[in-house]
Amino acid sequence: MSGPGRAMIVGGAGFIGSHLAERLLGEGWAVDVVDDLSTGSLAHLAVARATAGSLTIHHLDATGPQFGQLVERRRPDVIVNLAAFTGSDTESLQHSFTLVTSTIEAARTGGVAKVVLTVPAVELYGPAAAKEVPLKEARGFQPDDAVGVTAVAALNLLEVARSRDSLEFTVLALADVYGPRQRPERDPVAAACQGRPLERTLDLVHVDDVAEALLKATARGGGLLVNVGSGEPVTAAELARIAGHDPVAVALRPRRFALSPIRARIHLSWAPWTPLAEGVLSGTDPRRPDAPTR
Repeated sequence: MSGPGRAMIVGGAGFIGSHLAERLLGEGWAVDVVDDLSTGSLAHLAVARATAGSLTIHHLDATGPQFGQLVERRRPDVIVNLAAFTGSDTESLQHSFTLVTSTIEAARTGGVAKVVLTVPAVELYGPAAAKEVPLKEARGFQPDDAVGVTAVAALNLLEVARSRDSLEFTVLALADVYGPRQRPERDPVAAACQGRPLERTLDLVHVDDVAEALLKATARGGGLLVNVGSGEPVTAAELARIAGHDPVAVALRPRRFALSPIRARIHLSWAPWTPLAEGVLSGTDPRRPDAPTR
C-alpha cells in the first residue's frame, strides 16, 4: 500500500490503540476502532475524536460473528490487532487465541490485505542467557509459560494464512511499553519506582515510539516478526534514579532482558527516538520536533 488507507484497530480504545489511532489520523488514514471496552475506555480516544479525519468507533467483541460482518462492510486495508495477550489466565489466553483466529478469518473473507499483530516479547522468547541479550529474532522461541506458547501459535497461524491465502502480516514483539493512559498495574515505570520486585531488567520503549512502529508495519515488514524495543537493559534501581526516587535494594541480581532493534531499523525504517529520561519525567507525550500535532 503506497499511502494512507483505511485501518481497523482491534483494541483501539486501549493504551496503545488510542495512540495509534491519533497517529494514523494525523497521517490521513480513515480509522475504525473496534473495542468491547472491557479494558479500554472511550476517554482514551478524546484526542483522536478531536482530530480532523475519519474516525468511527464500534463497540463490539471482535471474537463474535458481528466482527466479520463489520470487516466485510468497512473493507479496511489493514487490521491491527492490539487486543490479544492482555492477560495471562486461562480464560484470557483462550480469548486471545480466538481473537487471532477471528482476525485472520475476517481478513481472509473480507478482502483485507494485511494483519498486524502485537505479542509480548518476554513471554514469546522465554528466558535468555545474558550473552544472548539483546535478543534477535533469529534466536528463536523458548517459551516457558502458556502466554508464550499461545503467542508462538498465533505467529504460526499467520504464517499459514500467508502461505495458503496470501494474507500478508507483520508481528511486532513488544518490549516494556510505557507512557500516558497506561493502567497503573501494568506500568513498568511505576513498578520499579514503587519498589515492586523485578526478576529481570526492563527494555523500555515509549508508547509514541510503538505507535510509530505500528504505522510503519502497515506497509512494511511483510511476513516478519520484528522486535520493538530499545536494546538497552535498565534495572529497577537505575529507573528509580531517573524518576527521582530512592532506589530500593534488592537481594538478587535481575536477569538481563532487552530486544535488538536491528531488524526494525532495516525492515521498518524504525528506531526508538524518545529519550528514557524525557519519557519518564515528562508525564506527557514527548514528540519528535518533526512529529505531527495531534
